[in-house]
Amino acid sequence: MSESFLTYTGLSFEEYRRSGWTHLVPGADVRHLAKEWRDAVERREPWEYQGEIRGADGSTRHLLARGLPVLNVDGGLAGYAGINLDITERQRVEEQLRLSERRYRSLTEALPAKISWITGDGADEYHNQRWTEFTGIAPEQLRNRGWATAIHPEDIPDLIDDWQKALREGIPFEGEFRLRDASGTYCWHFGRTVPVFNEDGSLALLLGVAIEIEPQKQIEAALRQASQAKDEFLGLVSHELRTPLTIILGNAQALRRYSSLSDEDREASIRDIWKESERLQRLIENMLILSRVERGMDIEPEPVLLQRLVPGLVDAHVREGSGRAVETMISADLPPIAGAPAYVEQVLANLLSNAEKYSPAGSPIEVRLIPNDGSVSVSVCDRGAGLALDEIERIFEPFFRSERTADTASGIGLGLSVCKRLIEAQGGHMWAKPRDGGGTEIGFSLPVYEDNEELEPKPAA
Repeated sequence: MSESFLTYTGLSFEEYRRSGWTHLVPGADVRHLAKEWRDAVERREPWEYQGEIRGADGSTRHLLARGLPVLNVDGGLAGYAGINLDITERQRVEEQLRLSERRYRSLTEALPAKISWITGDGADEYHNQRWTEFTGIAPEQLRNRGWATAIHPEDIPDLIDDWQKALREGIPFEGEFRLRDASGTYCWHFGRTVPVFNEDGSLALLLGVAIEIEPQKQIEAALRQASQAKDEFLGLVSHELRTPLTIILGNAQALRRYSSLSDEDREASIRDIWKESERLQRLIENMLILSRVERGMDIEPEPVLLQRLVPGLVDAHVREGSGRAVETMISADLPPIAGAPAYVEQVLANLLSNAEKYSPAGSPIEVRLIPNDGSVSVSVCDRGAGLALDEIERIFEPFFRSERTADTASGIGLGLSVCKRLIEAQGGHMWAKPRDGGGTEIGFSLPVYEDNEELEPKPAA
């Protein structure tokens, strides 16, 4: 036994030989170590021990002990020659490396991103838990390019080309791609891959990070849609403003310049100016109301007797409109509804105007008032072109216009949207449906006014 070993242990050679060595190793290792030694001697095999030993000063060192059998010329076992290596420093470095790896693994698992790396020879080595949770693909299945099965087929060619180029040239790359989640839905991701090199400059691995950007993509799409809607809106409004203004300006110039206009022509010009001015006023009022409703306009409800309001409104529409017949059907004993008279009138005026605009000449318009359980329904029915099934809900969207009537009727598709917002702001709901035999029924219902004792009906605004 070397002097350096005996000096560290504080044992003499004789003490060491007389089982002194059993005091150097932890008690739990002694019996196991002795058995392994006996088995190795019996089989004439190499023997090895790696563990801690205590020194004379009470310190512990990590030891790697190895022994090889030495044979006689005749093949008999002469003994064992061995070496004891102090590997304490190596163990410390290895433990630091293991700790560092655990820290970085924990970091990659804690981050909300999907992290992976590929070795320099192209082998998939690691995917963090985020990959498994999102895709529903087990880690072993993600290897050997199993991750590619979760990439959208349209994005695979470019992604693989960039990945192979980065692996071949040791360069970073980044891009956007769609990744399928465990439910089968594709979500947009932004991915970036950076190279990590060995000390000799060779590529050790490609470190990849993928972050979901589906919400940003949806916002971008919404912004593009909003920008497109804005452009369409400006085009529609410009057209709708230009037409009545041209008519108003032309008739005003005619009235100013030509004193010889007949009474009939003068009356026609004045009627056109009034009609187009009203059209402009309705357009501007609709846009202002839509803006107020979008900002959360507060409407204070009051009792409104529709059986008083509707007939007068219908008569005014017949007088000021085309003179088309409007049939009203009002159920007896209608309770008062809770609403704002001015806004109820505006909704009804819009519905009558729409029915007038989209109905063939000579066909009647019907207005029905029916009590329901806790509400009153108002329907305006026409015999126009009707609605396609996919247009029933869309007609209440701002600026929507049916392709079948867009070329034959003016407007920017704002009136019904304003009506729906006003009715909902008063606690009611609105609907549209095709009629049997052709045409459309558009209606709304408003709740009954609860405190209806001794009501004095207020005049409509």
